[in-house]
Amino acid sequence: MSTQRQAAGAVKAGDKVGGQWAALERAEAVAPPAAGGATDQFADIRKDYWADGLTAIDEDGEYFDALELGLEHYGVITAVNVRRDAETGEASLTVDMREDSVSGGALTQEQFDRGYLHLHHSLQERYDAESIECNDDANVTFQLYTPLGKLNEVNAGMAADIAYERTKMIDFVNETDAGTCGSEYFYTDVQKGIDEGFFPGKNPETGRHEPEVRERVQRSASAAAAIIPEGSAPQLTMLAERGYCTDADAALGEVSAAGGAALRDAGMAELFELLRDEDSRRIEAEQAAEAKR
Repeated sequence: MSTQRQAAGAVKAGDKVGGQWAALERAEAVAPPAAGGATDQFADIRKDYWADGLTAIDEDGEYFDALELGLEHYGVITAVNVRRDAETGEASLTVDMREDSVSGGALTQEQFDRGYLHLHHSLQERYDAESIECNDDANVTFQLYTPLGKLNEVNAGMAADIAYERTKMIDFVNETDAGTCGSEYFYTDVQKGIDEGFFPGKNPETGRHEPEVRERVQRSASAAAAIIPEGSAPQLTMLAERGYCTDADAALGEVSAAGGAALRDAGMAELFELLRDEDSRRIEAEQAAEAKR
């Protein structure tokens, strides 16, 4: 990932910020009053150049690629799209993002194949990502969205500024660059969850997880969580809802806490054995890693 540091829209505004070890920041915006005294939802970020060369926002949308916006050096931003919904009349902005966590060194291919579902949910929860796709080649694409209300016109500088200020685009840029001082590294928790978690049903030939096995484990986890007092089985709850959990050892303890009667159920017994196998796998992996040091 590029380590250049320049604010979105800075080509037009002339605002250069940061260095390799500094988190991205923005200069204070000029905020002229909205026409007609109407409430201006962008008053805090509005710049003078927003009035230049405007294009009407319609249903077909306006597409700005990263080069046009001055965002190409971040390496993960593909484009910004602005369009109007035909039914509601409301405008919206989406940022198209692309990340290869394997070639970038954040994850190994094995970690990606094992925990792509966890990566998917982490992007969703941390950055409000939508339309997430994790491909077999470890190329992850997703979108960041923000409403624009009744905004009628847009230009490239405006689109870049709104994407910068009203989505978590730059949070992602900073937090996936391990060299950005002051920003928590996104992949720290992702790696930990993948390495210590339980991702049932992996097909050894494809490296992917079979939906049928995952669904069966989810049902068993749901049954186990129902037996245990509410709130005391967070890993089983995660397993029931998502088909995986991020702490296999804790999940094993939660299943054990369900008691002997529950473990006589075929599904519960299978879940218990799968978690025991996962615990053994993790211990062997840790021992192998220690032996290589």
